Amino acid sequence: MPSKTSSPSIAWRTGPYLAIFVTVTALILFGAWALELSRSQDRLKPRSTSLAMELAPKPINQSIASELIKAGKLELAREIRSPLSTSVKKLNYDKPLQLGGKPEILYFGAEYCPFSAAQRWALVIALDRFGKFSGLREISSSPKDVFPNTATFTFYGASYKSKYVAFDMVEQFSNVPIEYHHQVGYVQIEQPTDQEEHLYNTLSNSPYTPDTAQPGSIPLLDYGNRFISVGSSFSPGLIQGRTIGSIAKSLATDAKDAGTIAIASTANNITAAVCALTGDTPARVCETPGVTAAKGAID
Repeated sequence: MPSKTSSPSIAWRTGPYLAIFVTVTALILFGAWALELSRSQDRLKPRSTSLAMELAPKPINQSIASELIKAGKLELAREIRSPLSTSVKKLNYDKPLQLGGKPEILYFGAEYCPFSAAQRWALVIALDRFGKFSGLREISSSPKDVFPNTATFTFYGASYKSKYVAFDMVEQFSNVPIEYHHQVGYVQIEQPTDQEEHLYNTLSNSPYTPDTAQPGSIPLLDYGNRFISVGSSFSPGLIQGRTIGSIAKSLATDAKDAGTIAIASTANNITAAVCALTGDTPARVCETPGVTAAKGAID
């Protein structure tokens, strides 16, 4: 995939989901803020190492990775029900979305967003059943947003390999808050391609956005143009305030934990959508009790 690293810009957070995009060039006209920006000029220059990586320099450790894989296997055998605020919905949009001859899943989110933070947990567990991630790193959502500092991963700088599906990851903005006149903005770290931006702008609005999601919401997940989910499938409050290690351990050992139930249920729903794209392969995943039960939750 070609590099999508962008020149820095700012997303101003003006509501639960929406942002107004303003370039740094325009913002430097503000004298006091420009002085502060100049002091961090090196930090904001585009380069091969992302700002997200600087703030979260360590990848997830092996114990966390092992617990996520263990959790993914355990939940396949369980028929889990959880009251989800946003589930996977059927989508009939354009022709099937493919990349490299495989069904493509598009993720569009941001590091600052606590709803993206929550959804990544289920997404990583689900997609680990079909392939393997490399380069995942630990971060937290913005300290200036709702559900502050929700522990999660970033997809920026990560890669994913699978013989079944392709996964296109767009983390458009960092989790680094920049404040000016009581507004909070975030540095852009990735520029979507024209196709990615077109899909997001189209599918994040009516008539494709589920009734439970506000137009323009993130995260957005497009499963091959056949299924869609917009927003987080569960409240980030179920995991907010916990460490990444604590959440991972609960996923692997505590089936009654509220966060475990929400993440596991969402992971199985996502898996059911992916199985619909792959023709129910591999059978070791798609024909398990957990995924079979979840297929009924996709409408």
